[in-house]
Amino acid sequence: MISKEHRKVLLAKLQQRFECERCGNCCHLDPTTVTIKDVEKISKFLNMPALDVIANYLKPHSQFLQQYSMRINPSCHFYDIESHGCRIYPARPEVCANFPFLSQYRRFIHQDNNPLRFYGDCPGIIKLLKVSNKKCSSSCYVE
Repeated sequence: MISKEHRKVLLAKLQQRFECERCGNCCHLDPTTVTIKDVEKISKFLNMPALDVIANYLKPHSQFLQQYSMRINPSCHFYDIESHGCRIYPARPEVCANFPFLSQYRRFIHQDNNPLRFYGDCPGIIKLLKVSNKKCSSSCYVE
């Protein structure tokens, strides 16, 4: 297992080089973890009470208490099919902002000591790993 500091350096380098391909695969995942802090950002951005954001766009998270997940039907409500982008991009949940860099719990990896993991259906991360000639190992692999 790699050290926490080495993981941070590797993550920072990969995040700098990552380029989103705007395919929308990430916007079709369930559950997408939404924290109370995320709800507040979305609420402010939409100029809508937080309780309305929760009622209209979220559901209780299946694994984590005091967190929510986006309703996916078939994609996130905020995903714009025509532009292949997020309608709330400046206020998107933190897990979306950190995508495709995941932990074993499919949450952003900055808060844990798990090996680096990447969402395997992300063309951007697959391209990055090929271009960087990164060989995935037990400390860096595609999920």
